[in-house]
Amino acid sequence: MSTSATPPPSDTNVYVSSLSATRTGDFHNDVEVSLPRPVLAADGYSLKMSILSLSIANTQTCINVYNNTLTISGVTQTITPGNYSAAVLAAALNTAFPTRSVTFNALTSQMTFSSPTTMVISGSLCDPLGITEGTSGLVVSSKNSVDLSGNSVIYAFTSLSCDSVNAAQASKRGLLAVLQNDVPPLGVLHYSDPNGRQGGLIAERGVFGFHLQLLDNRGRPLLASLPFDCVIKFSQNKPVAVSAVSSKFSNQPVSGTSFAPGSIISVDIAGSGQRSCWMDPSATMLNFTVTVSLSGGTAPTWSSHGYSFIQSLNLYAAAGSTQIESVAQYGTLHAALRDCCTSQDMVRTRDSITLGADPTRLRSPIPNLYSTTTTASYSIPLISVIGTLSNTDRYLPLHALSSPLRADFELASASTAIASGGTAAATSASYVISNVTLDCEYITLADDAHRSICALTNNLFSWSSSQWRTYRTVHAAGQLSNAIMIPSRVTSMKSLLIAQREAASEFDIAKSSVTQRLRNNLKQYQVRSGSQWINATPVNAQGSALPAYIETTKVFSNPASESGCGLFASDSWTLDTNVPPTATSVEGSFLIGVELEAFSQNSKLISGHSTAANSLVAEIAFASTPLAVNIDCFCEADAAFLIDGNTKQFTVAA
Repeated sequence: MSTSATPPPSDTNVYVSSLSATRTGDFHNDVEVSLPRPVLAADGYSLKMSILSLSIANTQTCINVYNNTLTISGVTQTITPGNYSAAVLAAALNTAFPTRSVTFNALTSQMTFSSPTTMVISGSLCDPLGITEGTSGLVVSSKNSVDLSGNSVIYAFTSLSCDSVNAAQASKRGLLAVLQNDVPPLGVLHYSDPNGRQGGLIAERGVFGFHLQLLDNRGRPLLASLPFDCVIKFSQNKPVAVSAVSSKFSNQPVSGTSFAPGSIISVDIAGSGQRSCWMDPSATMLNFTVTVSLSGGTAPTWSSHGYSFIQSLNLYAAAGSTQIESVAQYGTLHAALRDCCTSQDMVRTRDSITLGADPTRLRSPIPNLYSTTTTASYSIPLISVIGTLSNTDRYLPLHALSSPLRADFELASASTAIASGGTAAATSASYVISNVTLDCEYITLADDAHRSICALTNNLFSWSSSQWRTYRTVHAAGQLSNAIMIPSRVTSMKSLLIAQREAASEFDIAKSSVTQRLRNNLKQYQVRSGSQWINATPVNAQGSALPAYIETTKVFSNPASESGCGLFASDSWTLDTNVPPTATSVEGSFLIGVELEAFSQNSKLISGHSTAANSLVAEIAFASTPLAVNIDCFCEADAAFLIDGNTKQFTVAA
């Protein structure tokens, strides 16, 4: 009886041409490669990425846009890029600076500048000339030899988490190869590495796409004006056996690359149907860049948190035919939850970088002077089942779906998302959003572990989380009471947040529309389900509104705890009218909060109030004439999610 060993999995070669790939600029130095099907590591193997071959013309001249400017005593000249000899370069410099004399000494390989008066030399051309920037004198010469050798090395990098197996390159993450450029100008460099001597192991178990970037010997983008061709090799390596590997992937919109107010950004989330692929929602982040345009005003400023640009969020399964969740007035909800849950240290550190928060004011975005700043980049977590609502030791089984999840982000109007101040606020605004990615982290299990989980669960994957739903009521100016109907029908309502925002400010560029919530002369409130009161007595909101504050903090924390979080403060909690946005303004933060769980925050169960038969009703009364406001009621309910790996269906029940 004879047995044969299982042959190792074969390598995968990917052909890349910068002529047909997506380039990030005019030069052929950074291309984005999207694979028609992912390259997957076999069970027990890891992927090594290397350059099998590469051909590229040597088009970066010795004098180029990186080093072709020279300033002599305040006069700046730009030398035309080209492959100069030292003598030709000296002649070009004499033409550019006729009042100075420039000579080249072939014996010492030095360039000498002479002037009848003292001169100061600076500029990027000092580098190849061997002259220290800022050198002055009647005669200035190269300290070292003139270097017109051009680019001697090409560095090839990838966007994947690649650690080179060459110890000399280990400090350069993503480095695939170092190519010695020993061909003359306009010659073609042919590089070959059939044995994979360079390259490195990548952390990803599955590769859906990648960037390939070429840099010159100074680490600058290579000025490659002609296309290159290469073959990327993914080889299967079995140096170690791991039970799970995590990888990150930037999902890009399928609905375009540039988005205006009111448009919808649609993102298909990769991973569906991929073997052993699970999603870690704790790492999900939405990234984008905003370019703002203002009209009118005097020295106007603009300010926004990243979440203010999102009007609504919708998540779909089954190629968009099944809605999993829908959150309207998303920016207002995100702001309210941030006020309830975020720590002040986060505002001063992380949020000031990722959300555009002002580190000196707890709730306000930083004001940008429009004359100097028109763009901002944001990175925000999502209030969603694919984000913060499922990020506690839960992995979502995307492998059990046959089509990708789709996240739709509706963009808010410019006057809602942006607040303008300054000497005189802008009269109108617009914005464009670009560079959108939805960054997700994926867990790829070893096949044996994956098969065991599927067998234990019968390929049915269920988990509990929560959902937020939004209901709006319009309250007229001067109306002293209201019974707000909240028609949410769920089996377990967890919490209720109610925000009042002045109706006139929601589309006013000169007012904070998202973060500013008013008490609006509220006297008291009381919430009931049918005829059963949730609050035993009306909650007082007058004066310092201390009882209302205690009720709101009970929703997400323990008011008696010294370690509780939150951004509420006395200078913002009891504001009854809007505050114009300035560099020192403090917007209103008042929020009605009702805890609907029967147990404490330390032992939460699926034990909220059932509204299957009776709607929630919030009875509110005002002490004096209120403003006309939009009242947004945000309801959090327990939800059961199920992904059936047998039918490939994703369902939710609340």
